[in-house]
Amino acid sequence: MAIEHRNYFEGGVQSLAFQLKKGKKASVGVVSPGSWDFGTAKSPERITVLTGKLKINGHKMTSGSTPIYIQVGDQIVFEAKKHASYLCEYD
Repeated sequence: MAIEHRNYFEGGVQSLAFQLKKGKKASVGVVSPGSWDFGTAKSPERITVLTGKLKINGHKMTSGSTPIYIQVGDQIVFEAKKHASYLCEYD
C-alpha cells in the first residue's frame, strides 16, 4: 500500500494512510476544531493522540494519554476545540 491521502468533512479531518508490518494498517491525521462523526468502526482500532487535545467518544485525551481502543461496530466521534493530531492503527 502506498501512502494515501484521505480527506473527510471537506477538510475538517485529513490523514495519510500507510501499511505497517504483518498486514496491519495505520493513518496519521490532523483534526480541525469541530465535532466529526465517522460512523461505526469496521475493524478494531487503536487511536493515540499525538498533539493537542481530543475527545474521542466522550473520552478526554491529550498527547501522552493511554490509547483508546475502538471495537467493531462502535461509533467513532472526534471533538476538538483546537487543532490536534492522532495515530490510528487498524486491521
